[in-house]
Amino acid sequence: QAEPRLTLAVPILAVGISERQRKIAMPAKTELQTFKVGDTVRWISSNTYKVGTVTHVVPERKIPLDVGVKLEGGMPRDHESYIVRGQKEHRSGSLLKPKANYWPRVSLLRHHPA
Repeated sequence: QAEPRLTLAVPILAVGISERQRKIAMPAKTELQTFKVGDTVRWISSNTYKVGTVTHVVPERKIPLDVGVKLEGGMPRDHESYIVRGQKEHRSGSLLKPKANYWPRVSLLRHHPA
């Protein structure tokens, strides 16, 4: 007879980023923030800051193609999410070209002054 398996929930640690980046990357609340088309947002992904404008709202259980945006990969999410037209941010604060469409994790997004 097989032994029952024990499953533990272990928090994922952000490794290799500064405390400042960790505060931006990790949500302060357990509930997700909401945004609307036209909102300016900032997030960190692949250890790079990005800034952009929300262009589309993706309903839960949908993918970007369902709202008319072609992006590679990605599974439907169980919550509302957002397509952001944005740019990478240089360490100096200047924005790098070109602009691109992103489908970032909502938990990483923060409102950003325009």
